[in-house]
Amino acid sequence: MVYSPAIGHELAASFYTGRYTPDFLPSETVNAFSVDGLGSWGAFELEGEYVYSDFGDIDKVAEAFAQIAINRSSSSPSSASPAFESEIEFELNGLAENRQGYWLEARYDTRPAWLRDSDFGRRFADPHLTWVARGEQVWINGLLNRLDFTDSTVTQLDKSNYRLDRFTVGASLRLVPNAALQLAYEYTQVDNGSLSAVTNYLATLDGTAHTLLLGTVFGF
Repeated sequence: MVYSPAIGHELAASFYTGRYTPDFLPSETVNAFSVDGLGSWGAFELEGEYVYSDFGDIDKVAEAFAQIAINRSSSSPSSASPAFESEIEFELNGLAENRQGYWLEARYDTRPAWLRDSDFGRRFADPHLTWVARGEQVWINGLLNRLDFTDSTVTQLDKSNYRLDRFTVGASLRLVPNAALQLAYEYTQVDNGSLSAVTNYLATLDGTAHTLLLGTVFGF
C-alpha cells in the first residue's frame, strides 16, 4: 500500500505472513510488517524504513529439531561395533523470537562549480555529487545461541538479546545519468559479544568494525 500526498513524497506499508519451518518440524509462522517513507525538498531527500518480524514459538521448533535428531541417531546401526557411538551436530542459524529495526538515510545532491569547471568534469554534460549519511539500528530478541539435549530432553536452551548499530557516510559521483562511482565509510557495532553472532563479519574482540566501501552503479 502506497500513499503519495505530493510529488516527491511517499508513505508505504506492507505485511507478510507465512510458514518458515520445513515439513518435518512443527508449523511455525513468521509475521512481519514494515513502514517506509520518502520526502524530497529540492536537492535534499530523506528516506527511511521500519521493519518488525516475529517467528513464533522458537523453543518448540528447537525442541522438535532435537527430538528428530535423537530419533535418527537411535535408528543408526550400533551392531557394527560394541563401542559404536553417534554424535549429532546441528545449527539453527539465526533463529530468534523477534527482530525489529529501522534505517534512516539523508541525501543531498550538489553540482559544485569546482567539479563542473575542472578539466575532468567539463568533459561531461552534468556531473554532480551526492552526499549521503545513513543510520541503522536492529534489535534481535531471543536469538538462539546454544541447544543441548540428552536423550529426548532439552537440558540447556540459551538465548541472548542484541542491538546492532551502524552508521555510514559517503558520496556518489555521477558523471552520466546511468552510471555513478561510490565511496563510503561504515562503522558497525554490537552491544553484546562479537559481530559474528549477528552479522556476516568475522569475530571481533570489541564488537566493532570499520569498513571502507568502494563501488560502481550502472543502469541500462
